[in-house]
Amino acid sequence: MPIFAGNTSSTATKTTYNIPSGILTFSVVNKAGASNAINIYLSGTGITGNISIVNLTLADGDTLYSGNGINVLPNTTLTITATGSTDYYFNINNL
Repeated sequence: MPIFAGNTSSTATKTTYNIPSGILTFSVVNKAGASNAINIYLSGTGITGNISIVNLTLADGDTLYSGNGINVLPNTTLTITATGSTDYYFNINNL
């Protein structure tokens, strides 16, 4: 299954497939050494504004994991913003 993974200290984006998809699982890990504001959201055609998945602050070393599936419209952009170093891993599947 395709993944979207890496590290960011600002913004990372991924446009999903041109068919309906699903985010099966995801995790984010605060590597900043201090508190880190994390915002994960979806945007794109057919979406008015942004759909927030997560908007929170992680303490130093904290990990957020979600196993709740999220259905995604075709050509939706997944965006992660962080105020410090953050590892991220998304497991994306075609529906």
